[in-house]
Amino acid sequence: MKYAGTPGMAFEFYPGYRVMSAPGKAVRDENGGLCGSSLTSDEAMRNYLVYSGQDLVRMAQATSLVPARVLGMEAEIGSIAAGKRADFILLDRSTLQVKATYVDGTLSS
Repeated sequence: MKYAGTPGMAFEFYPGYRVMSAPGKAVRDENGGLCGSSLTSDEAMRNYLVYSGQDLVRMAQATSLVPARVLGMEAEIGSIAAGKRADFILLDRSTLQVKATYVDGTLSS
């Protein structure tokens, strides 16, 4: 979702349609209608672990490989393998907070 993870802001979802995002809240239009989520990928991973009771391997598959398959892009993204894009994150072992982000195999600032 556009602007996920921002401190909260109004933005144009599509021409003439304004919405408001806020951390931890659904994205809503000016009339309060539901428009999407402000959930970030790392928040989704932690939620998956908490609410599913699954392990880290299942969490990694559910939040990377499965979406890549849904998009028909599993040959390019979704897992670490030769020939695929090297976009990935490193998580803190105990908190599962993002410690580093790599894009095309390069540490992103």
